[in-house]
Amino acid sequence: MKAIRPLPKEVAKVFGPAASDEFIVFINDVFSDQKTDIIQSVSDNFHKHVRQEIAPIQVSIAELRADMSELRTELKTEMAELRTDM
Repeated sequence: MKAIRPLPKEVAKVFGPAASDEFIVFINDVFSDQKTDIIQSVSDNFHKHVRQEIAPIQVSIAELRADMSELRTELKTEMAELRTDM
């Protein structure tokens, strides 16, 4: 949605009615583009921040999986030893 604001009277007199309308459209387009660029930049920064926050968690999960795999191997080894003892 574009904001429509009238130009100050002095500026409108200098530009004239047709140029004033075109200038308002131009300014609104510029602000719209700027808004889009800002939203994109903020979004990019947010995604970067989220990736930085998630990275240590992913490392912890990988370490936990490795520990679980190691425990699983130990458990299988101990179970095999128990079977041979029986």
